[in-house]
Amino acid sequence: MTGVVLVTGGTRGLGLAVARRLAAPDVHLVLTYLLNHEAAHEAQAALGACAGKVTVVQADARDPSALNAAIIGPLLSGGVPVRVLVNSAALGAFRDLTALSVRHWDLTLDTCLKGPWLLTTRLAPLLAGGAVVNVSSTGAVRTVPHYGAIGVAKAALEHLTRCLAAELAAQGVRVNAVRSGVLATSALDSHPEGRALRRETARRVPAGRLVTVEDVADAVAFLAGPASLMIRGQTLVVDGGLELLA
Repeated sequence: MTGVVLVTGGTRGLGLAVARRLAAPDVHLVLTYLLNHEAAHEAQAALGACAGKVTVVQADARDPSALNAAIIGPLLSGGVPVRVLVNSAALGAFRDLTALSVRHWDLTLDTCLKGPWLLTTRLAPLLAGGAVVNVSSTGAVRTVPHYGAIGVAKAALEHLTRCLAAELAAQGVRVNAVRSGVLATSALDSHPEGRALRRETARRVPAGRLVTVEDVADAVAFLAGPASLMIRGQTLVVDGGLELLA
């Protein structure tokens, strides 16, 4: 196998779609997850036929010690190049900012921002010639009800993308982001206004339908591949044209 493809949150939803899209016989897929052991083992079994090797690792993106012990340390010790790092893991509280506790704020910012920063910077020695793709969302630039903390985290993630792209360019590391539109996933189901948000988005989006996880996975694969060699620090919007509207 010629390298590792690491996808955080890669055993469910969007992360799993990305892992499926990036799987190849010469790839060692490393997928992280937080709590759902059953989904992790199902993903490992399903992707085993597509990738040379699939490893699922339980790791909390908020916890530097856990990331070091479960992912960063073993990969650095192994010395195998990391061809692609996709920071897809996300967790946050669907609450108005005025109703948010400090615990919810920390949980959201640490998961969506600290994890990508730690993994990208600590694994940089293995990422030379490789690509980092951070997964953002439309909440980074649009106000969405009950999405303030996550939106702030995603906006910061997009700027982190630009800063890392500039800092790591000399090491041969490409860093970009994908900003997805509203996705019909289980995460949306837990949003207090998820059904209404889904209906309204589907009604207004110029493309005529909601974005799928496969749409976003295709964009991630593009930014991870050789066709995007000279694209650095950019955020590719995959929302069916929704941001074009006032």
